[in-house]
Parts: sequence; structure tokens; C-alpha cells
Amino acid sequence: MQDWINYLTTNPLIGAVVLAVLILFIFMVVARLLKWAIISFILLALAIGITYKVAPKKILEHMQKGAEQVVKDVKSDKVVKEVQKSAEKAINKITK
Repeated sequence: MQDWINYLTTNPLIGAVVLAVLILFIFMVVARLLKWAIISFILLALAIGITYKVAPKKILEHMQKGAEQVVKDVKSDKVVKEVQKSAEKAINKITK
């Protein structure tokens, strides 16, 4: 459920569409237009179902890209040298 909410917050256009369909459903129920209320409920169910199914895949792809970037950064010589320097400084402080 949290993944779906995160997906909707990162894609505001899709979130707006789901919200618009929800408002349409509530309006139709209040207006007692049962036929339109059923149609808008079906549209709402489809919108929620599609976004709920797609959201975990998109989040997983985003996490994989982030992990690949972290691995590239860690493999770079700059990071390794900086870690070695900080480790040497820490060892010098401990031995003194």
C-alpha cells in the first residue's frame, strides 16, 4: 500500500486522475445517479488496479538504478582514496 501511495505522490498527474475519478464517484453517489455512480466506480477501480499493479515495478526499477549508481561511485578511485585517507587519519589518531 505504501508503494502505491509513493507512486502516486511521485507521479502527480496519475494521482490527480485517480482523485478526479474519486470525486466524480462521490458526486454521482450524492446526486443519486446510480448508473453514473456505477460507471465512475468501475473507472475508479480500474485506475486503482492499474496504478497498484504498475507502482511496485516502477519503484523497483528506480531502486535498481540508484543501486547501480552507488556501485559505480564506490568503484571510483576517488572514493577509495578518500576512504583510505580517512582510515589512515583514524589510525594515526588512535596510535598517538
